[in-house]
Amino acid sequence: MIEITIRPDHGIGNGPCVSIMALATIRFAVCANRGWITETWRQLPVPALAVTCFAVAQWLSGSGFIACFVGGMPLRADEKLFMGWFGPRGLARIVFAVIVIENRLPNSDILSMTIACTILLSVLAHGLSAHPLVAALANRAARSMNNPMIRR
Repeated sequence: MIEITIRPDHGIGNGPCVSIMALATIRFAVCANRGWITETWRQLPVPALAVTCFAVAQWLSGSGFIACFVGGMPLRADEKLFMGWFGPRGLARIVFAVIVIENRLPNSDILSMTIACTILLSVLAHGLSAHPLVAALANRAARSMNNPMIRR
């Protein structure tokens, strides 16, 4: 029998990091509107937020990488979902398969076949959804550039 453990600690840092990002975004907008930040220094908040979110999540015993991705990127929700859908998940599956095979775990043949099927289904799903999702994201970006009322 295969036992799967779901780790709730992966999402621990997300709430605080989204709060940190929201607060920092508001504060940064106020400073930028008042002219307190020059164009050169406007690039600094993005990596600073990513590092801060990583550190907070690690301190809370959560996943720093997930929190860094969620909190440190100034993207709209649809852009984050797009990146999450097309993210580098295949590599993690291959590494997991190598670990299973190298350690000669019980039922490794079933695990390896499951991983192979998952990778093939992922390639199929991502291939079929790539064009429609890219078109939808491009249309949304074009609308937001043409309409000054839509905030990016």
